[in-house]
Amino acid sequence: MNAKEKTVQALKRVLKSENSAHRCYAIQALGKIRDNVKMEDLIQSLDDEDEDVVIDAIGVLGDLEEPRAIPVLRDCYRDSPNGEVKVAVVESLGRIGGDPVIEFMTEVLRGPGEGTEWTTDGEWDDWWDAQVKALEALGRLGNPQAARAVADVLWDEDQEDLIEAGFQALAVMGSAGENLLLEFLEQGTPKLRRKAATRLAGHSSIKVVEALARAVQDPEIPVLLSSARALAGCTEPSVSHTLFKLLKHSENKVRSNILIILREHEIPIPESLLNPLLNDRSEAVREQALACIGVQGMPRSYDLVYQKLRDSSLAVVKAAIQTLGQLGDSRAADTLGALLAREELTPEIRSEAALALGQMDSEEVISLLTHALQNADTPVRMNILRVIAEQGNEASFEILVSALKGELLRKCPDSNEEEQMLESPGNASSSEKSRQIPKDTSELSSTEPQGNEELSAMPAQSTLEAIAREGMEMEGDLEEEAETTRLTSEEQEFLQLAEENIDLGQQLIQRQHPEAGEEIRRLAASLLTAFDPERTWPHLVQALSDSSTEVQSTAAESLGYLKSVNALIPLSRLLNSQEFLVRIKVADALGNLENPEAVPLLMDHLEDPHPAVRVRVINALGKLAGLLSANSQKKLNRRMRACLQSVEEGVCKAASEVLLRSGACSAVNDTIRMVLDSKGELRYEAGRLLRTYAAEESSKQLREILASPQEEVYSMTIEMLGEIHRTV
Repeated sequence: MNAKEKTVQALKRVLKSENSAHRCYAIQALGKIRDNVKMEDLIQSLDDEDEDVVIDAIGVLGDLEEPRAIPVLRDCYRDSPNGEVKVAVVESLGRIGGDPVIEFMTEVLRGPGEGTEWTTDGEWDDWWDAQVKALEALGRLGNPQAARAVADVLWDEDQEDLIEAGFQALAVMGSAGENLLLEFLEQGTPKLRRKAATRLAGHSSIKVVEALARAVQDPEIPVLLSSARALAGCTEPSVSHTLFKLLKHSENKVRSNILIILREHEIPIPESLLNPLLNDRSEAVREQALACIGVQGMPRSYDLVYQKLRDSSLAVVKAAIQTLGQLGDSRAADTLGALLAREELTPEIRSEAALALGQMDSEEVISLLTHALQNADTPVRMNILRVIAEQGNEASFEILVSALKGELLRKCPDSNEEEQMLESPGNASSSEKSRQIPKDTSELSSTEPQGNEELSAMPAQSTLEAIAREGMEMEGDLEEEAETTRLTSEEQEFLQLAEENIDLGQQLIQRQHPEAGEEIRRLAASLLTAFDPERTWPHLVQALSDSSTEVQSTAAESLGYLKSVNALIPLSRLLNSQEFLVRIKVADALGNLENPEAVPLLMDHLEDPHPAVRVRVINALGKLAGLLSANSQKKLNRRMRACLQSVEEGVCKAASEVLLRSGACSAVNDTIRMVLDSKGELRYEAGRLLRTYAAEESSKQLREILASPQEEVYSMTIEMLGEIHRTV
């Protein structure tokens, strides 16, 4: 008898326990194991006095998919007055399947029926749950008899709350369900027609295509659009022509949504149909027409797209910018570069221009982006950096290094820092044409919302911060207000509180909205991972000394990703950082270096004051353990056993995994003891670890515990056994 069989026998003995909770745990564990469990092992539990035990037993019988259990479960359904028991039976029978089950599910859909015990608690009637489970089961069983039973429910106006489950059932039934969906599409109410059209998506038979082609003429727009979307997924050549006709529909909503559907299904639209829509009366139609032109790459439409930069709608203007980047027209680079260079435009528009430039394969792109970096707001600059990084060339690398060093920082509205101009390759080659503003885009700024960079416009992050902001705004006016206005005591109290918290409010806001240079340096540290590690690591090591802990953390993370061997000592110094988030990133990075010399450096920090850091240090040591000598491994194991005494569950779990992975002699016993000492909070995680690394030995030890009189640990032991022998 193997370990799994022995465990099943031990759990069957627990089924006779006087403790109902233990019986539940035993049944649940048997359900996880399944392979060596038989129907007869569970039948007696269907008569258990505890309804939770009964429900658990019903669930496991369904998992076993044993046809012999059908009559037993049907009897349980009829005889038990408990609604949850009945729902469990329906769900389990659905997993077993067969003709007798179809008949049973049909009965459930009709109602309780004569001879069936049924009670409700007055708060919730479980009958709806039972019917939904019945519909789901009939969908999986999928034959004509089952399909008709589902259709009868959908035609019943009193069963409206079952529509969603019913149509889902028909959708997975194959041809039997398809025929009934077509019936609903042609004869149902608007709601039923729409649901049927939606569920016919993916069906490509001739009769489905023909039915959907008729349905796109439906007077109800939701039905029309659902039918169009389903039709677009069909492979018939005639489909596209049917959909093209809808581009001339009188309703704006139809035209815009048809464009979306055509684009999503990659159906090319003739220029003769698409270009006129750029001047459609509807903003949404113009926007979607531009999106389609961009996706299709229609260079001949450049002039038309260019004109849309003057559109009255900001959404259309942004779509035009995106489209210019996709067209492949050589003129687009100059146009986008000019937009990017216009400081009076909002960051939103300039960012769109930067992203659009990034889509172009042009030697000018880097030059245009570099020039724009000198005069961009922080959000724009960050988007430009992302685009530059994607170019992946020498100029890109040099620019990112400059950004990492803080050489891109310019004076912001709320900053006293001096601007630093970027000296990067390619600036001198930027053409004057790219720096000029085309006349046709001169009106663009009038279409944009005016941004407000003032502190008062920022959303408050807390009540205290809001008070502080209010106080900052009032600081210069308090004396004047006192002279001209008689304030209530409540208002005076508020003003006093605002005055007292001005400094604190400023600190809060600074913390939540870091200075521009920090964000740029952090982004550069992240983007540099795309370049040659040998060239990149010295710059990232230098960034470990950055004044910002966020930049330090990102640089550490990047060094770990690059597996930079020269980063070991610089990284280890940051394990003493005052910021625990920095220490976490450093621990992760050291674990990724694949250098055994990192082990003693990490072990010195196993007693870090923050539990999250200790967990990451242990995880890092676990990654490096395979590189150690036998003697070093023993030292590591001793430290891991000490970590098992921690009150922090995460620390215990991490240490246990390191021990089990190493194959340490006492690892199984240590892990089990850890779970029992922790009141079983880690039983599931420990069970999975034991299954992976030491199933046989752990199963033996747990069965011995189960046979002992320690009933207080029964539940934990049973659950771990279930996880160890779980059928996966």
